[in-house]
Amino acid sequence: MEKQIEGFSKYTFTNCGKVYRINKNTKTEILGATDKNGYLKITLVSDEKKNLYFRKHRLIARAFLGENNMQVNHIDSDILNNNINNLEYVTSMENQAHRRKKQGYHVGVCWDKKSNKWRAYLQHEKKWKHLGFYKEFIEAKNAYLNGLKELGITNKYA
Repeated sequence: MEKQIEGFSKYTFTNCGKVYRINKNTKTEILGATDKNGYLKITLVSDEKKNLYFRKHRLIARAFLGENNMQVNHIDSDILNNNINNLEYVTSMENQAHRRKKQGYHVGVCWDKKSNKWRAYLQHEKKWKHLGFYKEFIEAKNAYLNGLKELGITNKYA
């Protein structure tokens, strides 16, 4: 399936994560290059004749999921897999939680060597909130989840 984005009529975007430039009767795939963080980055010329640089996954998400200021998460953590089934809009907190979980870390809970206990914590409005020390991991995890709930924060990757 192909879609276009307003302001970029010379391009089509596919649900499998490809971008094509349309020239009369031909289509040429724009491969792009990786940026310093490993994401595919491409240059498009807008209908207003401005050169604009984008990360490819943001354009695919914009074409198929709509425009949004949230972060785009790669569900399988492969930042080169820009298939629309692998992209979703998430909050910054959800994106970080997803990354930490995929790296094998716990979200909102860590082992504190000094106290020899599990520590629960969260970040809200750019401030860290300590939720306590617990003997059992599950107690600390529940404290984290309750802390999110009390603040009205949802995090599907918690």
